[in-house]
Amino acid sequence: MDFPEVYLNQISEYSASLKSKNLPLLSWDIHLQNISNITKFQEDLIYLKKFNSSVEVESDILKEYIENKAVLVITDLDFNIEFVSSNMVEMTGYQPREIIGNTPKMFQGPETDQNVSKSIRDRVSKSEKFEYVITNYKKDSSLYQCQIKGYPVYDAKQNLIKYIAVEQVA
Repeated sequence: MDFPEVYLNQISEYSASLKSKNLPLLSWDIHLQNISNITKFQEDLIYLKKFNSSVEVESDILKEYIENKAVLVITDLDFNIEFVSSNMVEMTGYQPREIIGNTPKMFQGPETDQNVSKSIRDRVSKSEKFEYVITNYKKDSSLYQCQIKGYPVYDAKQNLIKYIAVEQVA
């Protein structure tokens, strides 16, 4: 039996032993959602551990991801998104599978400051770290202020190969 079956069986047994048969279903839904979130977080960490073992990444990145529940976005040098942490859906409404293969421009719109976008591109072209707050758009077209910290990622020969962005709602 896998975890969900064992868990559901235990819930059934416990429910049968109660004198009152009315359990708030919503509380179980919330609990199962929490388990789902933890599982996705663990999957993200497994991917990042593999990624981190093959390239040189600053230790602050994973620390900030874990401690601040930040969103991580990994792009190639052409800004194509290769990885996004599963918690991106809470910030933008987009599932990771909807984002991968696109560029961060998918989050931009009329209210996005083009000077900030240009500054980010300039810093990336110079292989520099950066930190900016930019107006982005969610899937439902509502605005949010996104704090982005960008870090260059180098291979063993010190060639720039990717960028990691640590993002949070500002």
